[in-house]
This record gives sequence, C-alpha cells and structure tokens, in this order.
Amino acid sequence: DREMSNLNVMLRHADLDSILVGDASLARVVRPGTNDIDLNFDLEGPGCALIPLCGPCRVTTTGLRWNLRDRKTVFGELVSTSNEAVERRVTVETDVPLVWTTDSNL
Repeated sequence: DREMSNLNVMLRHADLDSILVGDASLARVVRPGTNDIDLNFDLEGPGCALIPLCGPCRVTTTGLRWNLRDRKTVFGELVSTSNEAVERRVTVETDVPLVWTTDSNL
C-alpha cells in the first residue's frame, strides 16, 4: 500500500521530476505530450512497463520491443507491461500522465 500511496503522490505532483526506487524496479511519471526517456542500461532496464493509473489514454512509443501506435490503454484492459527497451532512448507520447517503470540494476 505504501508504493501505491507514493505513486499517487507522484501523479498528484507530476510537475516535479521524481523517481520511486524499489528493490527491483524504478518508477517515474511520464507527462502528457512527447517524452524522451534516456536509459542507462547499467542502472536500469531493459524490462519496462507503461501503466495508465490516471484513466484511459492514447499512447505511441518508439524504442520498445512491442511499440504502441496510438493505442488506447486503460487499467483493467490493455496496459503495456512485460515490455523491453531495445534502444537507449525510448519516446513516449501520451495524452494523460502515465507511470513508467523499469527493472532496477542498482
């Protein structure tokens, strides 16, 4: 429940750059618009996910094994979990804030 509470705070304050560090993963908020996520594979990845906790959204990605192209994602239906970054730069375009998670190699 603490992780969900922390994600809630991160989403309520999406204007701040923050990273939630867990034992096996990292999480951050992806804001509406086009976002470039530069990965350091020594520290994170390649496993990743995009989780639409704020409601339905439309998502387009590049740099993932299974890219989304203007796909509707919604919690309880389609979410982009168990994906994999195949490039050091992942681009995510969304109309609603999303939670981006990666494997932690810390």
